[in-house]
Amino acid sequence: MSSLLARLIDRTGLSWYRFTAIVTLTLFFLAFATAYLDGIWDQFFSADHWRTMLFAPVIMAYMLSIIPPLGESSERAIAALRPYVPLDDKAFAQLLRSESGTTPRGEWIALAVGAVGGFLPLAPWAGGEGFAWIAVYWYVANPVVMSLLAWCIYVAFASSKPVAVIHRHLSDIDPFDLSPFEPVGRQGLVSSLAFVGGGALSVLFQLGDQDLLESSSLIAHGALILIAVFVFFHTMRHTHRVLSQAKAQELGTVRQHIVAAYRSVAGLAPGSQELSTLSTKLGFWQEYEKRVKATRTWPYDLGMLRTLFLSVLTPVAINLVQRLIGLLFS
Repeated sequence: MSSLLARLIDRTGLSWYRFTAIVTLTLFFLAFATAYLDGIWDQFFSADHWRTMLFAPVIMAYMLSIIPPLGESSERAIAALRPYVPLDDKAFAQLLRSESGTTPRGEWIALAVGAVGGFLPLAPWAGGEGFAWIAVYWYVANPVVMSLLAWCIYVAFASSKPVAVIHRHLSDIDPFDLSPFEPVGRQGLVSSLAFVGGGALSVLFQLGDQDLLESSSLIAHGALILIAVFVFFHTMRHTHRVLSQAKAQELGTVRQHIVAAYRSVAGLAPGSQELSTLSTKLGFWQEYEKRVKATRTWPYDLGMLRTLFLSVLTPVAINLVQRLIGLLFS
């Protein structure tokens, strides 16, 4: 999936991670430079200052770093489903191009909304105590970070559209074989972990020593959990629909055989070979029906759920470690 950011990086001739390193180091340098120019170098490494100033470069590095894994998980899901789409390679490529999920207009809108959302809370028109380089830093860094955040959210949701479109063209689905759909489950897990990772960094840099059990923190962490769970299942909803339809179709066929077998019983003599054969066949179809009913329609396993559960506890663990360190060194 080509995007504005991918095209920008291609024009620079840099690799994605080298571009990420340069942007991150630039923001780190600006944070240290503004602290030095404003004469607050001595206070910079106090708990409040370093967390506040370094949050922008750290979250920027994180967001830029997770974009490639998100794209790769989407590509693996598409590749796994490709054999079940009855289209030639040319038609399949055209389908992906026409349903890429992102549009330049949508990307620009996301960037603009994020930039405005990052700039307005700073209220530069309200005036202050005078000129400060640290204010200039925030007038630049905050809109950039928020615009990238809005863009990442837009791309994360838009990247699921090609997979959703492919689900509408699938054929010959075996409800007993979930292996083609497991990459879709992993795509949902990767997307969820991306949001959880951002939340964990927010806890580390924004909450500081604030107790995660305070009402405001509980609301924020609760929202993070809801978003992570929503993203996880939202990515797999089309797979659930397709597998549910395949399961229902298979159950319908099985029940037709069972009904036909029961109707064939009438008129058969007790103890006859035909009745014995029919009883064996009926037992087979009834057992087969149980197996079909037991098939899963969500492409995740216990390991994925365990990973998701442990990941949403990460911000809690970070906060507890912070408070423990604070108690030990206070």
